[in-house]
Amino acid sequence: MSFFGSALIKALNHVASQERWAAERLRPFAGGQVAVYFGEFEVGMAIDGTGKFTERSSEQPPTVSITLPADTPVLAVSDPQRILGSARISGQADFAEVIGFVFRNLKWDAEADLAVVFGDIVAHRAHKFGTHAVSQIRESTRKAAGNIAEYLGEESGLLVSATEMADFSAKMAELNDALSQLEKRIARL
Repeated sequence: MSFFGSALIKALNHVASQERWAAERLRPFAGGQVAVYFGEFEVGMAIDGTGKFTERSSEQPPTVSITLPADTPVLAVSDPQRILGSARISGQADFAEVIGFVFRNLKWDAEADLAVVFGDIVAHRAHKFGTHAVSQIRESTRKAAGNIAEYLGEESGLLVSATEMADFSAKMAELNDALSQLEKRIARL
């Protein structure tokens, strides 16, 4: 297994250990195999008897496959909730539903982890600062994407706006109708 896959499994297990309900939801699917695909990368996971994630056995086919969208890195910064909404999940329906529910609802309690190292007060302040910084980064990313899209569509002329495309489509429909009428007139002659 790759370093990324091992790190992801450790991170998922750490976050899931902070949420007792996650192991309870996953435990009935012990032995289930999950393959997560992102471009050329694959991370294989399995569920053990305690409801934790482990490395997937390569001999068994995945019970559930999750294919993440190509823009996952951008979504991770700008809108992480859309990642699973854009993912394609296939396989055993009840297991896929539980995996999707767990992935959507796991929340990292970063403040608790920081409190172990730095104490409660510093952890609270660092968490508050970090949350604010992340929201500012997301907002800046959203605004930058909007500005780039506006530039490409309106100023550079590289992209066509939705209204221009609708106008073009309407004019093409009118032209098509006129051509049909002309063909009918020619056919009568």
